Amino acid sequence: MAHRLRSIYDHLFQGSGSEPFLEVELTSADGNIEVITITEERAKANFVGPELTHILFGGAERSNLRKRIFDEIGNDPIFQTQTNVDDLETGAFRELTMARVKRFLEMEFLTRDQDEARMAVSALQQICPSTGTRYGVGLGLFSGSVLNNGTEYHKEKFERAMQLGKVLGCFAMTELGHGSNASGLETTATFNKDTDEFTIHSPTLTSTKWWIGGAAQTATHAVVFARLILGSVDHGVHSFVVQLRDPQDHSPMPGITVGDCGEKLGLNGTDNGYIRFNQVRIPRQMMLNRYANVDRDGTYTKASKESLALQRVALVGARASIVGQSANNLFMALTIAIRYGAIRRQFGDSQQETQILNYVTHQMRLFPPLASAFAMHCAGMKLGQNYLTLLKELQNKNFSSLADMHAMTAGLKAICSWATRDGVIICRDCCGGHGYSAYNRLGRIIKDFQVQTTWDGDNTVLCLQTARHVISSFEKGIKGKTLNGSVAYLSHIKPILASRFQGNSSEELHVTANLIAALRYRATNMCREISEKMRDQIQDGTSPADAWSSCLADLVHLAKAHCELYILDQFNAVVEEAKGRSPYNVLRELCNLYAFRCIDREHPLDWLESALFERTSLESLQL
Repeated sequence: MAHRLRSIYDHLFQGSGSEPFLEVELTSADGNIEVITITEERAKANFVGPELTHILFGGAERSNLRKRIFDEIGNDPIFQTQTNVDDLETGAFRELTMARVKRFLEMEFLTRDQDEARMAVSALQQICPSTGTRYGVGLGLFSGSVLNNGTEYHKEKFERAMQLGKVLGCFAMTELGHGSNASGLETTATFNKDTDEFTIHSPTLTSTKWWIGGAAQTATHAVVFARLILGSVDHGVHSFVVQLRDPQDHSPMPGITVGDCGEKLGLNGTDNGYIRFNQVRIPRQMMLNRYANVDRDGTYTKASKESLALQRVALVGARASIVGQSANNLFMALTIAIRYGAIRRQFGDSQQETQILNYVTHQMRLFPPLASAFAMHCAGMKLGQNYLTLLKELQNKNFSSLADMHAMTAGLKAICSWATRDGVIICRDCCGGHGYSAYNRLGRIIKDFQVQTTWDGDNTVLCLQTARHVISSFEKGIKGKTLNGSVAYLSHIKPILASRFQGNSSEELHVTANLIAALRYRATNMCREISEKMRDQIQDGTSPADAWSSCLADLVHLAKAHCELYILDQFNAVVEEAKGRSPYNVLRELCNLYAFRCIDREHPLDWLESALFERTSLESLQL
């Protein structure tokens, strides 16, 4: 019994690639030893493993670079501590986190190619989520805001200091009273013409900056979002760089109160805190004024509509990274659960029990999340490429793809983080009682990942942002306008709505093009129904705002439908490129499984009422 428990422990808790992990010995009742090897299970695959990796990560050269980055970080002594972070006190965990941030900064990934830098941050998030989060807040949100919304003055003052870790930033947007509704923030920044300064102030209890990553103990500076007050006029929310702590002794600067938000469900290596400002003066030059500006004499230059959208670029990048993180976390959980299912035996023959992974019911639980992980990964890769392209376009003042990118990162962040949250729970369930141990990584993934559904925007609110973009695009498509990006299909509304599903035989149901057409029809038809419903209500005297509010549930469903279509499109594109290579067939099956799951999971009546599917087709798709 002890030997068996040790084998299970080795399987669940040790790092991948080590021999004890790949070979498990189980002692039967008669004393015979049975050896199950993960290597043997892998040998049953009908494709070449490294070839699959190359397909998923953009070729052999890029996937090899990714491996070298993982090795460079993971093999560093500071990242190889044998102490389980669940056994650390919060203070010790934070110290370890900051030591890792410091070491990661010393590796100077930010000075390398942009794509390589993003791969390094992704690797850091997987190796230590708390370190990745603390780094991301300082060198993602804070740095992104300073460099994207500031001028050359701010770049010269802060960029190198941030890269060297001399300036540790935080992103002070959220307040005790306002999160998703950023336009309702209460902190003020009042211009004093006599001294050429802004006074940053927290006028109410609810204006306290709250949940700010890095504020409790480590951040030296903050990008503070505050209402710009000129005389008696409120010009809305703008961003300012405020020094929080003295560089000599790290004590709070005059007028600044910082504190700790305390223990969280997860990510306790990151020091989330609160900030209050009591008439804190900062130089006028600390306003991030690339797009909106206050001159020495108090003259205000308002940002253009495009410029206002540009101020959200840091959040667009953060949300794009969450799509990739969602896939990565689900892959990690599935790796644990599927390996466990391969060596765990229950019931069956008295001489040798059956591996639980061979039960259809176990496959029904794990394989749909597996398909989702692959699909989200492909969408995340495309989104990352599009984000880098967007940054180059913005440098040339090309704003054409910004609105679609903002809408898609919002919706995909929501859809993918929800899918991973639910999928990781399934993985934990599939490991039975052993999955409940605090010493396998499943519990830590669950705790650390939960926040992804609410930070950088509440998921439901983000879905509504996406839906507004899709409905607006639908109205343009009805008028015959040509659309690009994720909404390009809405340039062809009439032929889509006139189509009928071509997959009512078993063979046709497994043609991915037919499944994509079905999801495209669903999204377009939902746009039509919601648009007509709102138009009818407005004609009956309902205000546009109330008509919108009456459709909120349908709009969230529309955002999901639109995002699932996008995800399936990107997954299929990767599969198409894999034609003629050994992983093609299994990728095609996973791609179709993702589509089947989208069709089967929610609102099957939608399909029947639209007459797109026959009932027998829907029944054959049920999982």
